Amino acid sequence: NLDIDGSGGNTGTMSRGVHMGGLITLESAGGNITIDGTGGGGATGMFGVGTELVAVNMDTTGAGTITLTGTGNAGAMGNIGLKLAGASSATTENGNITLKGTGNGTTLMNHGVQIAAVTGLESTGGGAITIEGTARGGGSLMNFGVEISGFSTARVKDGDLTVKGTGGGTLSMGRGVVLGVGTLGSSGGGNILVEGTGST
Repeated sequence: NLDIDGSGGNTGTMSRGVHMGGLITLESAGGNITIDGTGGGGATGMFGVGTELVAVNMDTTGAGTITLTGTGNAGAMGNIGLKLAGASSATTENGNITLKGTGNGTTLMNHGVQIAAVTGLESTGGGAITIEGTARGGGSLMNFGVEISGFSTARVKDGDLTVKGTGGGTLSMGRGVVLGVGTLGSSGGGNILVEGTGST
């Protein structure tokens, strides 16, 4: 198995828990890949992303799973729980792909899970894909539970695809799930469920 954990520092901006970028490949033949990060930066910190993967390709075979989790810093803005971008990918056969993120912050763009910039998630066999995100911390606006955009995709075959998001914020656009120029697909018997809860 491959396990990666990280926590950001207590002060400053961009204090990410786990940040990986630049054409990185993580592979496991039948084992699991697990990444968990907690952003830092303190009460006024910005962009304290829990786990941020940019141009990272993850692949498991057999029953191997991929689990990505992240918790954003309880600071100001941009404290996303889990962010995948830069044509990142996660591929399994019969193992599940699980993405869970919690965004925190007092202002805006503290998303739970953000999947952007041509990121691809795919289970080619019986594995399921689950994406769950929560935006919390009392932010003002544009705090999404889950955002899938930028021509990103999530595809299953015989496993189910589940997307659940809870938005946050005291003003507007605290949306549970945002799908903007993205694709959710099933090529076999897998079901697709999307469930979102917006903030008040």
